Amino acid sequence: MRNTILQRLKSILMADEYLVLKDQVSELSEESSLIDDLIFDSLQILNLIVLIEEEFGFVSEAEELELDMFDKISMLIDFIQQKIAEKNCA
Repeated sequence: MRNTILQRLKSILMADEYLVLKDQVSELSEESSLIDDLIFDSLQILNLIVLIEEEFGFVSEAEELELDMFDKISMLIDFIQQKIAEKNCA
């Protein structure tokens, strides 16, 4: 499941709006940092949140989102897994 989510995240990051990251995306792992490795700013993170919500079919509440979860890809995958589980239980 985690690998599937990672592959879907890579697919999102291969989209046109992140074209400058194309070379770096293939190297992403769970230990990669969106902030330190890909140098994401707050607007890019907000855009990514919208794309993740669309891709995985859930909505995030503002109070659920913390900057820390965008530090490591592994933390973002944890969040996505949690939201998918919540959606499936509803």
